[in-house]
Amino acid sequence: MRLLLHTEVRWLSKGNCLKRFMELFDTLSDFLSDKTEMQYLLTIDSKAYLSYLTDIFKKLNILNKELQGTNKTLVDAKAKIFGFITSIELFEKDVYQKQFEKFH
Repeated sequence: MRLLLHTEVRWLSKGNCLKRFMELFDTLSDFLSDKTEMQYLLTIDSKAYLSYLTDIFKKLNILNKELQGTNKTLVDAKAKIFGFITSIELFEKDVYQKQFEKFH
């Protein structure tokens, strides 16, 4: 009758933490600029990787929320998961071609 989902939701919290960290990135970098650990995060590549990771977690959070609910079926879940996999493959292709329009 109903698809029961047993998922680990800790990564939802990690996604929200990453989102908040990116929102406060400039303030945190000013505050923690004297720490050696922060020096690595202040590079352009590191900030770009962190932004990319934040976007991926955001998309995973959206997928997880779409899979939840009382009127969801296995067919619906399968369609959403395969659609997400296709999106990830397109994202990977775009990253290799350095096309970042789909990412904030």
